[in-house]
Amino acid sequence: MEEIFKIDIPLYRERLHVFFGSREECADALRADGMEEWRINSWLEHTKNCDGLYSQNDCYRLLWVYRIPESVAEYVDLVHEVEHAAFYMLKDKGLIHTEESDEAYAYLMGWLYGEIMVFINSISEKNERH
Repeated sequence: MEEIFKIDIPLYRERLHVFFGSREECADALRADGMEEWRINSWLEHTKNCDGLYSQNDCYRLLWVYRIPESVAEYVDLVHEVEHAAFYMLKDKGLIHTEESDEAYAYLMGWLYGEIMVFINSISEKNERH
């Protein structure tokens, strides 16, 4: 089973959990990560017709995409979910998206995307070695 990739964001004292794989694989990884079954069932219900989704409850922020992107359209889907993660993370910190705060949103979104790309590249390199 694949594990959930965790991105710590020290500036905001947040953690983003990232998972690439099927809904069922993600549910198994959430169980292994200690999430309660009722939350997992709610998440499964909410993602029935999705190929990716950003969700959060209490302090658990999850960015899930059905698979590691290979096409432009799949990268667009990933960027879409990263934008949601950045938006809700900063909104929860009290920062409203305005012209004045746009740079904070853009910076966090780019930083999260960069961290996820490092993770994706490490998986690709690992798969090439095997």
